[in-house]
Amino acid sequence: MLVVRSLDPALASLLPGLAGLVAETGSALSHLAVLARECRVPTAVGVPGAVDRFPDGTSLTLDGGTGEVTVGDTLGAAPELASIREESAA
Repeated sequence: MLVVRSLDPALASLLPGLAGLVAETGSALSHLAVLARECRVPTAVGVPGAVDRFPDGTSLTLDGGTGEVTVGDTLGAAPELASIREESAA
């Protein structure tokens, strides 16, 4: 999972190896978000404070359809729900 402040097109080469992409700013229609969908990488944009809230090593589950980011593994014990939704239309 990659958590970034903004959707930089230079990150496109990383997409094929990602389990998910979370960005603090950007649009679901940005170039990188479109490329992520083509690579079937779940993506959430408009997640305030994501870099600070989800530091390196934080286990996240991401629903690319709703933009919901959950701290922890939803397959395991009850996770702490962050309940973050995309601010822009998916």
